[in-house]
Amino acid sequence: MGQAAGQAVTASGFEISKVTKRYVDRTTGRPLVVLDGVDLTAGAGEFISIVGPSGCGKSTLLKIIAGFEQANAGEVHLDGKRITRPGPDHVMVFQDYALFPWMNTVENVEFGLRVQGMSRSERREQALEALSLVNLKHVATRPVYQLSGGMRQRVAIARALVLRPKILLMDEPFGALDAQQRRLMQIELMRIWEETGQTILFVTHSIDEAIYLSDTVLLMAANPGKFIHSERITLARPREVTSQEFNDVKRRLWGLLEAEVTKTERLFGEQLASDAAEGPRRRGLLRRRAA
Repeated sequence: MGQAAGQAVTASGFEISKVTKRYVDRTTGRPLVVLDGVDLTAGAGEFISIVGPSGCGKSTLLKIIAGFEQANAGEVHLDGKRITRPGPDHVMVFQDYALFPWMNTVENVEFGLRVQGMSRSERREQALEALSLVNLKHVATRPVYQLSGGMRQRVAIARALVLRPKILLMDEPFGALDAQQRRLMQIELMRIWEETGQTILFVTHSIDEAIYLSDTVLLMAANPGKFIHSERITLARPREVTSQEFNDVKRRLWGLLEAEVTKTERLFGEQLASDAAEGPRRRGLLRRRAA
C-alpha cells in the first residue's frame, strides 16, 4: 500500500486478550455477560471487520479498545502498552459524526491538534492536508451543517486521521447514509486505507460491506459475545460485489450469521419464559418478607 504525502502513519498491530465485560440487569438483578474472554490479534495495516447479531457487544468491544469503557477482565495492548484510556494513537469514528456545528470544516478537523497544544499555523497545515486526503479541502471554511451526510462523515474521518493514529476504530460509520452515499463512502475509505496503510477495526451490520472492505471478517456470537468464525477475504481489490466469488463468501457468512441469530432468539425466548414463571414466585417471596 502507498502513503499519502504529508500524512505519515506509523500503523501498528494490536492485541486483545481475554476481554470480558459484565453488567447487572436492572430488572432481574442478574449478571449479564456482554463479552466473554474475547481474543484478537491484528497485524499492522490490516483491515478487520466485525459482524454479528444486534446486541452482541461489537460496539462495546470497540469502546473498550478506544479506552472509553473498562473491561472487567482481560487487556488490550498496542505496541506492547496496555490501553486504559482514550488517546491519539487509538482513535474512534462514530456513526453520528460527532462534529461541532458552531465550527467550520477545518476547525473541526484541527480540534484534536488544538487540544494537544499545537500551534495554529501547524495544526491548520495538517488539517488541510487531512482534508485533501478525503477530497474536502475545497470546503475547508464552510460550516459543517451545510455539508451532506457523506461529506460530514469524511470530515469525521479526516479529524481522526489528522492525529496519525496507530489504529483507527470505526463503529458503523456509514450506517446513517443512504445506499448511494454508503457505496461512495466505501470506495472512498478503500482509497484512504490504500494511501495511508492505516490499521482499521470496523464494526458493521452489513456483510456485503465487510466483505468489500476487509482483509478479515470476524463473526461474533451473542449471549455472551465472542468470536466464533474468522473469514480471510482473498478476493482481489477492487472487489466486484456481483461476482460469483464474492457471493460465495457472502452466502457462507450469511448462513453462519442466520444460525447465530436463530440461536439467540431461541435463548431470548426461553429467558422470557423463565422470567415470566419466576415473577409470581419472586413477588410472593417479597410479600412474605414485607409481612
